[in-house]
Amino acid sequence: INQVSGVDYISMVEHSTSGRKPIQVAHSAKDSQVQRDLTKECFERYCHLYFRQDPVTHLLDQMHGNPLQTAPVAALYVMREDIPNHAWKRDIYERENLPDRLSFLFSPEPARRLAVNLYRSAERGPFTHDELEALLPIGSLIAQVFKSHVGSHKDFTLGSSSVELEKKLEYLA
Repeated sequence: INQVSGVDYISMVEHSTSGRKPIQVAHSAKDSQVQRDLTKECFERYCHLYFRQDPVTHLLDQMHGNPLQTAPVAALYVMREDIPNHAWKRDIYERENLPDRLSFLFSPEPARRLAVNLYRSAERGPFTHDELEALLPIGSLIAQVFKSHVGSHKDFTLGSSSVELEKKLEYLA
């Protein structure tokens, strides 16, 4: 991903089909976060307060309801000013100075719905049109890797740390 466009934070989230709170499967930050884990902190706020308002949740619901699943991967780009809930925008995007988010959404198996979210810091600036165009094909690659290897790999558990997951992905690749 970073060879195509610089990304500061990545979060892989599994969304429930029953409306329960999502689970952060993995997360990573480009720079070491000695004082705090911004990706985890933001997800906890999102999970407790805002996930029901997220267009990602609604799009995953629509994808899950489609028996043909004609779009194996969907992409959703949301700029900070487009966040529908003002408290959510202020509490996460403005507070942590995140200008936007690019999400890849897919269902590796019927009961699983995943979102891989890419974020950038304000210092790096929002994704440009050219960067978004270059990143779009990566969504299918992420989904295929997950479906082919990681999704069926017995060692891939929700309790794994991002370091462990990166090692497993490196081994599988």
